[in-house]
Amino acid sequence: MLKIVNYFLALSNHFEYDCMKTSKYKIIEVASELGAGKRGTSLAYAALHIADAERQHPVLSNIPHHKVVDHNHLIGSKPAYEHAKYISDLLEVNTNICKDVDTVLTEGKFPIIVSGDHSNAIGSIAGVKNHFHDKKVGVIWIDAHADLHTPFTTPSGNLHGMPVAVSLGLDNLDRTRNMVDEDLIPYWDKLKRIGSKDISPKIDTTDIVFIALRDFEIQEYFLIHDYNMKTFQPFDIKSLGIASVIQLTIDYLKDCDVIYISFDVDSLDTTISVGTGTPVYNGLQISEAKELLAAFMHLPQTKALEITEINPLLDNNNKMAKVVLDILDVVI
Repeated sequence: MLKIVNYFLALSNHFEYDCMKTSKYKIIEVASELGAGKRGTSLAYAALHIADAERQHPVLSNIPHHKVVDHNHLIGSKPAYEHAKYISDLLEVNTNICKDVDTVLTEGKFPIIVSGDHSNAIGSIAGVKNHFHDKKVGVIWIDAHADLHTPFTTPSGNLHGMPVAVSLGLDNLDRTRNMVDEDLIPYWDKLKRIGSKDISPKIDTTDIVFIALRDFEIQEYFLIHDYNMKTFQPFDIKSLGIASVIQLTIDYLKDCDVIYISFDVDSLDTTISVGTGTPVYNGLQISEAKELLAAFMHLPQTKALEITEINPLLDNNNKMAKVVLDILDVVI
């Protein structure tokens, strides 16, 4: 009898400890997938929730959850603009994200943004900057892709390839390859200025670090080169070691008051990142991703984390969501 009582006491204490650990967080679900070329990322939070519920000690269910209004009902309709698909609708979606991120920060909570496609980072970064409008914001972009395209350079017209350019306030007109509709430009300019503080750029080119970057077009390369943006490609990670990459990133962003982390699951190697739309060979191993997030999430400057591009429709046995939960266990 005593053993049973002790078991339930231990279980109760474990539950209370888990609740204490998770009480500082709030999950913002952004199901919008209008910015991607493949469908399915709108199911990212559901995939994570299902994977979490299957575990002995669920974590996500202990964290308050809020869902942002999206416009996924437009999927299948013809976009108004070829070189920035659904931009007017994504302007509204990202404005909503900005407001919700700002609200969560005002509540004193740490927002974990579970995002459909990476175009939603436009609103997330805007929300962080809107809240910390008088602070220097740095971004750690853990992603296979640079996402530095603009309507003037994009090969696809999908906005998930543009969030960094938007946040940096860049057009890259010197490398224009597209004849852009004049009616599109006001939406593009408004996208760069999302937030009640009307700030653009949200971040400076010296305040972003790309980690696991390995797939980008020539137009993006020239921006990285022209502005001398800090990057760690697979060769750098392997030659320096993950601990050095972490320390060099922290040193590089030492003058930033606030740090925002964006973790795109395609930063992981293709042996792991099955359930995502744009997997790229030679990415991070799970152990490396854990080390990165564990180190960066424990920085006092870190105020928000985005997890993006989980696509269970492209997955096998919900593997991608399970991997993400495994990585999150080291930080939550």
